[in-house]
Parts: sequence; structure tokens; C-alpha cells
Amino acid sequence: MARHVLTDIMGTTTHNDFVGELTRYFESHVHPYASKTIVDALKAGRLVPEYIGFMAVVTAKGYENGKLVPPFFEDVARNMRRWKQQDGSRIFSYSNGDADEQRLMFRHSNLGDLTSLVDAHFGTDLFGMKNDPKSFRKVCKAIGAKPSEVVFLSDRSSELDAASTAGMPVYMVVRPGNKELEHPTYPVVTSFDQVKI
Repeated sequence: MARHVLTDIMGTTTHNDFVGELTRYFESHVHPYASKTIVDALKAGRLVPEYIGFMAVVTAKGYENGKLVPPFFEDVARNMRRWKQQDGSRIFSYSNGDADEQRLMFRHSNLGDLTSLVDAHFGTDLFGMKNDPKSFRKVCKAIGAKPSEVVFLSDRSSELDAASTAGMPVYMVVRPGNKELEHPTYPVVTSFDQVKI
């Protein structure tokens, strides 16, 4: 049975629309050439860690000055607290953004500072892309747990496929603004209230 939680951020803990807000902030606060190159790559689905890292450097000021406030779903903080306090679980995030940007998102959320709820943050810059089972094995090794002991939550099938192949229990998280699923392969939840640890 799983003892710990590894969660994706965009579309899972946070509304997917925030990606557009980040992109608009980046475009308006960086040199137009750099903006076009990086934004075009990200829009085409090329989630190059170096591009995402550069974008994070630019958007950091937006978090600090209150112009960027990540819209976390209301059930996220409540359940993270429950998992930690009642179940003794450790909680981790794994995102295309680097660990520093993830910390900023949790610190400046619409629900207040949530950083105390997350034990560590993992980014694709150091741990690899989330569609590769090896990346999830690497994360589990860093956590110090077997893959079977870490449940992964995400809104993306390719990430769930990779985590499942690595031996992790998984949940497909369906949130407002996410793509509709015709034939989900994995257990589906619409709230962290429904996740069993």
C-alpha cells in the first residue's frame, strides 16, 4: 500500500489556466525575441527544461510582488494536511518547472503559504521528463521509497503511464479546465478527497 504522495502541479493541484497567465506575464516582461522563441516552443509542447528554467527566472518577480497568484483547488491543502497529520505520509511535487519555481507557487498560492505541506520538490531539469519511467524511479530513489509506496497524481495519461510502468499506484485527476477523458485507463478522481493512501 502507498505511504507517500507525489503530485503533478498544473491541472492537478492548480487550475490549468494558470499556464496561460504565466505565459502572458513572461511575454510582457522579457525581450520580445526570447519571448517568441521560448513561448513558441512551449506552445508546441516542447517542454525543454532550459526554456522552462529561463521562464521561471522571469516569473519569480511576479510571484514575489503578488501579480502571479497560483489558483490551487480548495481540496488540495486540506488533504495534504490530512495525509501528513493523520496518515504520516510525506508529500512531494514533480513538475516541468524547477524546484525553486514550485516552491514559489506553493508559497504564494491563493490558499496562503503551503510550503510546509510539501517535503520536497522535483523538477524535470534534474530528474528527467515525466513521460519516462526512469524519471519516476529516480524520484522514488531520491525519496527513499519503493515505487509501490508512492502514489502519483496527475491529469496527464502519458505521465500516469510512465509512473505506472515504474511500479507506482496512480490516479487520474480530472479538474475543471482539463481535457475530457473518453476511456480513462486509471482510477479517476475529481478531488483529492477521493484519493486513498
